[in-house]
Amino acid sequence: MPEQTHKIGHSILPIPVWAEAPRYCPGISFPDYSYVAGPTPHPRTLSRPHLPVDVDTVSHTDPHRVYRYGIDLYHYGYLWESHEAWEALWQIERMRNSSLADFLQGLIFNSAALLKLRVSNQEGAKRHSRKAVTRLQRSIRNEDAMDVRSFAHLDVGGLIACVERCHTEITDGQDVITSPRLILVTSDNYSCR
Repeated sequence: MPEQTHKIGHSILPIPVWAEAPRYCPGISFPDYSYVAGPTPHPRTLSRPHLPVDVDTVSHTDPHRVYRYGIDLYHYGYLWESHEAWEALWQIERMRNSSLADFLQGLIFNSAALLKLRVSNQEGAKRHSRKAVTRLQRSIRNEDAMDVRSFAHLDVGGLIACVERCHTEITDGQDVITSPRLILVTSDNYSCR
């Protein structure tokens, strides 16, 4: 699975994980800014919505749309925002105690690890990247692992290998981290409006 390097450091502009990534939800725009604690206002304090889609509502009616939009946000450097999109889905799946909940939480922790790097919090990045590896591995060990693969539409094993590599690079204290890319392997009947 191809990867992109991610430079560590502060910025209020999004730092893309993969600047040339295909858009899986091209009809949905990106937020005005990428939220980073400190230099930007917290989106929940704004008078207008930060995300152009109400992910809490849409996650119930069109979960694939929210998942794919989360991938777009992640690839283009909106790490907190991708976390929010996937968390809306995770809130539903955790009630079912499903492997899909573990998979989504793995994506959330991976985004959180990269966000921690963005604000130079090495210890937080280590902790979150370790949790990402653990959750993603657990998601394919359970008896409902096929549900994860059919929902995710990506090479989950390849993703785990990339997240493990990223965790190793974070743990080793490298200045440039190879960020995992989320590449959908099929788009049949999986469009985003």
